[in-house]
Amino acid sequence: MDETRIVEKELSYLREKDITKMNSQSLSGNRFDFIVANKIIVDFKAKAYITKDDYNQMQRYLKSANLELGIIVNMRNYNLRPKRILNSDYTPASDNSDGHSGH
Repeated sequence: MDETRIVEKELSYLREKDITKMNSQSLSGNRFDFIVANKIIVDFKAKAYITKDDYNQMQRYLKSANLELGIIVNMRNYNLRPKRILNSDYTPASDNSDGHSGH
């Protein structure tokens, strides 16, 4: 799902979010491509294959932001096969916010 599709689906998103704005304890300079619906980190790659370093990078993003799901999309593959990455350390926020506007 690229930015055009995110807009078409009318999903809320932020582009190139600096992780330190979500967690001041994180290293500066870490930016993921998108955060969709304030719940899912999406990181696009354009390389021959997704590496363990890419996986570890997504894990750092998820843990720093305390989010449950990240998706790595390799745009160089003929058939897109997004990789779902789950944060095993995820703890839901206790503010009872479910991300819905209530309308």
